[in-house]
Amino acid sequence: MKNNTLAAVLLAAFTASTAFAAKKDAPEKVPAKGAEPGKWTQDYDAATAFAKEHGLPVMLKFTGSDWCGWCQLMERTVFSTKEFAKWAEGRVMLVTLDYPRFTDTVPEQYKKRNNNLMVQHRIQGFPTYVVTDAEGKVLGQLGASRDASVDKFTKDFEALVGTMPEKVAAAAKPGGASEADVDRWMQTHCTGAQRQAYATRLTDAERAEFPALISADRDARAALDALSQERRKLVDDVQKELTALSRTDPDAAKARKEKAMGELKALDAAQTEKKAQIEADRKAKAARLAELMARMR
Repeated sequence: MKNNTLAAVLLAAFTASTAFAAKKDAPEKVPAKGAEPGKWTQDYDAATAFAKEHGLPVMLKFTGSDWCGWCQLMERTVFSTKEFAKWAEGRVMLVTLDYPRFTDTVPEQYKKRNNNLMVQHRIQGFPTYVVTDAEGKVLGQLGASRDASVDKFTKDFEALVGTMPEKVAAAAKPGGASEADVDRWMQTHCTGAQRQAYATRLTDAERAEFPALISADRDARAALDALSQERRKLVDDVQKELTALSRTDPDAAKARKEKAMGELKALDAAQTEKKAQIEADRKAKAARLAELMARMR
């Protein structure tokens, strides 16, 4: 108990001693919309939705970015390093839940949500790093220390998670539209009343859906183009191989051609299924967009 009390006193003293300096050096603003594995975001809904879809763990960083000395220490020694970025890339969703005193870094619509999450996770002090699995189950909490390092922090994180997931491939990362794209789309497709309803009638989670919904057609075309390129590459690679073999070993060339026909048939079958999934996803997003737009009328 005495050790815990002493630690609390030291933490308060360290925080107070750095508050003035923190006020002078405003923290870097974390993106408010969208989520990508290994990149910090304030978009809790987008990050947790992506984590669930792709089976990735989540770290919720409860921080006072412009006044908390221990928070700033962890930023310098761990989170702003290239080593941490490389470790997190593609396999961890990183969410910043900030409670600043001197700077306006948190969108107004997130402030109440951040407070609710602080209560939900029973946060007693900053920084606190809550680790959850893809389904949102809390696996444990991590904190700051004077001897913090990327190696130590990531090992502690992995001890909570257990088996770390493989990196999410670039093609599986969230595409969608940017916040600017959403604004432009709203200007073109919505009346002033609808734009106001977007901000007042829809929840944070529903607004977080918009980037993927309005880019559904574009994303579907990109996915179909990727399938076409995959098929084209197989055909081109086989043709080059057959050309080389036909000069040196015609029998091997014939056997390779027969094998290639089977590979192409299997690829076509797999791509037919993928194309159906892409189209079903596009239609589902179009229906969801129409549903939300109806709520905005």
